[in-house]
Amino acid sequence: MCWYYFPYWLSLHTCFIRGYMKKINILTLALLGYLLVMSYIGWPGRHNNSNYTEYFTVIGVTVVVIFLLRFLRIRLYKTRNKRKEDKLL
Repeated sequence: MCWYYFPYWLSLHTCFIRGYMKKINILTLALLGYLLVMSYIGWPGRHNNSNYTEYFTVIGVTVVVIFLLRFLRIRLYKTRNKRKEDKLL
């Protein structure tokens, strides 16, 4: 069992799957936040030559890549835990 001096959401330590999933969620939210800021900065309505198709395509591809990264990190974590369990047995 993990004991912390701070509330769980302030802790940077990993405690079983909950802690690692928290890191994955934080990374995903950080990347999505970054995407939102960059999308606002690059909004084509503020420029003379507006290309909305390219704008939304880039956003869509970026969202797919972010969730692909999330899926691969979860898969890596599960594989790592399975190997650790096999070594212990």
